[in-house]
Amino acid sequence: MAKLVGLSEQWKGQEYPLFEGGTSVGRVEGNDLVFVDPTVSSRHAKLFFEDGRWRLEDLGSTNGTTVNGEPVQIVDLQEGDEVIFGGVQFRLALENAEGFDDLDEPVAKQKPKPPAPTPARTGETAVISGIDLSADADGGPPESFESISPFASKNRSGMNLWGVVLGILGILALAIVGYVLYRLLGNAPQ
Repeated sequence: MAKLVGLSEQWKGQEYPLFEGGTSVGRVEGNDLVFVDPTVSSRHAKLFFEDGRWRLEDLGSTNGTTVNGEPVQIVDLQEGDEVIFGGVQFRLALENAEGFDDLDEPVAKQKPKPPAPTPARTGETAVISGIDLSADADGGPPESFESISPFASKNRSGMNLWGVVLGILGILALAIVGYVLYRLLGNAPQ
């Protein structure tokens, strides 16, 4: 059975089974795997088994999906691939996979963790708690991704400066035109 093994601190060592017919990943209920984290989109990605291999498709998420550090839209997966949904990190374990060497402690020495919820295929959803998003309980997008997006945004401070400069030049031009008209009309013969 294929599964995702949590690498991010919140989900470290927890295992989440994947369904061959498709496993949806997102931040809100209605997904097969729900990770309540502001970097995960409402409907983030889908993992599915097709033509004898596991595949991953990003569903147009805001913060993107990466596999082994590379941004992806749709990609074939292999044993041990590192998958990151927004900022939540996992490792793919296929059917005969054992533990992973890069966990902080050997599997036998780790403290036992409660088993991850396993959703049934009857419409039940596994809700994995993380950061409290009670202000975002409606499932809508956060107000701003400015501080959480792993992708750089355009620097807009230069655009604001140009707007101020153009505004001042426009006011100055109007003042000059007004002064010239005043002088012409004020000195006109009566």
